[in-house]
Amino acid sequence: MARECDPEGSRTQGVFTKPDLVDKGAENKVIDLVEGKTSSLKLGWIVVRNAGQQQLIDQNSNRDEVEGQFFREVHPWTDLPKDKVGVAALKIRLQDVQTTQMRAEVGRNLKAMKQDFSALGIERSTPEQQRSFLVDIIIKFQNIVSQAMATSYGTQELFEKDEDTRLVTIVRNRMDGFKSDMEEYGFEYQFLRWESGTQQPSSAEVRPESKSDSDDDDEKADGIPVRKNMNLPEHSGAIDGILQEQVNIRKPADDSILAWIEDKYFASRGFEMGTFQTSLLCTIMNKQSGKWTELALGYVSDVVDIVHTFILKVLLSICPDEQIRDKLVNILVDELSKRYREAMDQAQMILDVEHTNLMTLDNEFQHKLGIAQNRKCEQCEIVKGKKKAPISNAPMTNTQRTVRYIHDTLAAYYAVASKRFIDNICMQATGYCLLTGPRKPLGLFSPQFVADLAQDQLMEIAGENAVLSRRRAQLKKGIQDLETGRKIMM
Repeated sequence: MARECDPEGSRTQGVFTKPDLVDKGAENKVIDLVEGKTSSLKLGWIVVRNAGQQQLIDQNSNRDEVEGQFFREVHPWTDLPKDKVGVAALKIRLQDVQTTQMRAEVGRNLKAMKQDFSALGIERSTPEQQRSFLVDIIIKFQNIVSQAMATSYGTQELFEKDEDTRLVTIVRNRMDGFKSDMEEYGFEYQFLRWESGTQQPSSAEVRPESKSDSDDDDEKADGIPVRKNMNLPEHSGAIDGILQEQVNIRKPADDSILAWIEDKYFASRGFEMGTFQTSLLCTIMNKQSGKWTELALGYVSDVVDIVHTFILKVLLSICPDEQIRDKLVNILVDELSKRYREAMDQAQMILDVEHTNLMTLDNEFQHKLGIAQNRKCEQCEIVKGKKKAPISNAPMTNTQRTVRYIHDTLAAYYAVASKRFIDNICMQATGYCLLTGPRKPLGLFSPQFVADLAQDQLMEIAGENAVLSRRRAQLKKGIQDLETGRKIMM
């Protein structure tokens, strides 16, 4: 049976119980077994002499004395080492074996308990412990934010695992997309070329055409979407109802811009001679830049989406406890929503300024207008209703001259204003409000945020529930008991 349970003989202690009954001449075999010459048991053998029937009946008989006398006087058992014979030697051996096994068992249990205890994280039963817990998360969060803002992507594995966390790079690429969309789709009508008097193509039309350009043209035939990044994160409550809805912006109209300006001029002129109402320029500029609103708000909405997605994904990486993370986001969401709305409001304010009054101190405006006024009129356009009829070196009427002057002024101002607008939206609405300013959403989750939390909010976010507290107490007591037991066994 022992061989079945312990085939390697590593856990079996051999006990020979009746040496007094061994046949004459067979004693040496037993002695070889006890001395380990023929035994496979790693713990070896011990010989004990059981009391005989007569000794069991005799109440005056002392079992230990009889056994001791036997091993002192009866040959060849007297040759065996003292730690190999007798019940006393067996008791010591069993204590040693059990103590070794118990030490190993205690060590294993202690290691397992400490691992379970460590997995529970730091204790969060007091407000001080809860604040310390949240501050540790904040330090990790702000460290990742700093590295993302510095584009130090090699310092965190997160940047390799999830490209949505490469914040500055994604925002910069979206800025370039916004600039490109403004240059190609931001105006209502094509301007005339300065040198020829023909309609000015968009930048997309003057590029060398490639296969990919042709594919893009097919995709953009019905316009372009103003939203490029619509991640719709799981916790989107902070951005619900704030962002620009998805709409398509159509390509600039191919109709004659001079015909359109002439219509507006006829609808607003008075008794001026060779001039026009200054309010007319503001009216046609607002119409010509009418797509700016949806393009700008779509761009800012995308950057809000990018920033919010970044915040959620960083929190996911540094706070794996879903319950704590959800509670933390729920506390942050109201203030995040306010800061996102501030960015949208800033974009709207810039739009309102551009659509209110026309003004610039940029010398580029006068430079462009001067070039337009001094150009050689190789080709002119006679407006007849909505149609164009190019005529070389034809004299212009007063109305045509006024319309062309309005066009030239509008084109020069649009060139200056659109660059200014793009810069202001990128610098103020997204750069300052969302990434670098004092009220940037990335700075909300800070030590000051934790310091401002009420005690009930601390408990709600970082406090331990009853089950976790009981488990922590049980493990702590178990570890203390095992540590005490191990010291005793040592």
